[in-house]
Amino acid sequence: MKTAIVIPARSTSNRLPRKHLMEITPGMTLIQVLLERMKMITPEVDIILATPLEDIAYQEVARDEGVKWFGGPQYRVLERVVKATRGYETIVLVNGDSPLMCPRLIDRMIKTFEHDGLEVLVNRGPSGFRAKVIQGRFLGKWLEWVDRAMEHILQPGISQKRDSFCMSHSTIKFSIDTMEDLQYIRWLMKEVDLDAPLRTIVKTAIALGSYTNNGTGDPTGHSPIGSTPVD
Repeated sequence: MKTAIVIPARSTSNRLPRKHLMEITPGMTLIQVLLERMKMITPEVDIILATPLEDIAYQEVARDEGVKWFGGPQYRVLERVVKATRGYETIVLVNGDSPLMCPRLIDRMIKTFEHDGLEVLVNRGPSGFRAKVIQGRFLGKWLEWVDRAMEHILQPGISQKRDSFCMSHSTIKFSIDTMEDLQYIRWLMKEVDLDAPLRTIVKTAIALGSYTNNGTGDPTGHSPIGSTPVD
């Protein structure tokens, strides 16, 4: 089954422009960390970085990382994803602001999706570890169903299975929307390896506590425990 991991990203984020190109661990940017982790997925998949056509810097990152790049409309995210994944039977949608997305989790989702014959599979868990697996033919029709004003939401009807560990810690935030989020992930990555699995990352975050309690006196006021993503 031809499978694509598609990662939408753009440089014009309102809250933190060009966040994907910011360093989060020595020598590696947010998007580089995410791509490196996605390359650890065991099934044979194509990885596609889907960005606005004018975001040339992302094209260079894709080339350097050995993954595919697709340039499309800046704000019509769903249209960009649909066009980037034409010809694929199975599509895995991973948010570009989730550098620590777990490859083992994606492996398990793909296997469950194929074994159970689902149209859409969505996991629940901490922000930064959420993904969607979608049948290509379903995604192709989706563009006709979704109001263009809501395309960025990317939330269809879902068939889902729950992981009790992920669900019990679903309020911890590992996605990056603000500079405070970025600083927290930088801090966390000092304590985990690049190939660390989800459970190790979550347990490390719980052990570390909030960013402001790390003994450095950092004034950001960011606490990942209990925080929720903001659009």
